[in-house]
Amino acid sequence: MRPSAFRGHTDGAPVTAVLNVPRKGPRIVRKRIYVAALAIAGVGGPVRGQMSAPPMVSTLPNVSTMTAANSAGVLEYCMRHHLVSKVTAGAILEKFASHGTIKSSADYQAGLSGQVRAGGGAHFMLGRAAGHLQSQVCDMVLDHSKRL
Repeated sequence: MRPSAFRGHTDGAPVTAVLNVPRKGPRIVRKRIYVAALAIAGVGGPVRGQMSAPPMVSTLPNVSTMTAANSAGVLEYCMRHHLVSKVTAGAILEKFASHGTIKSSADYQAGLSGQVRAGGGAHFMLGRAAGHLQSQVCDMVLDHSKRL
């Protein structure tokens, strides 16, 4: 068998894999070689990237201890960064607007910068987290805010 030769671009253009796989071999062997060639060539890269991120539940903040002011600030941050629906979050923020002092609090200002202030002095910075964790935390804050 001759070595594989790959031609293509990393900018999303199709990648061509040329293999000399004997037609006489078992079908399963040909399929495995084909799948391995695609993996080496980088086809399916985004899927592998999504699968490689393990769930990090232990690193997520305990949003149940957040104040209404911090929740409002974080929701504003999440809306600005397109991490939650503006319609859903906007309705909740209107409810918070009736609490006149929220926007002047330090917790609100921290939330605007993406800082989730959980109980016990624990802080979680949305801007430093991976994209999938940012979305997950924003959804958690949205759910928590509905109950406040």
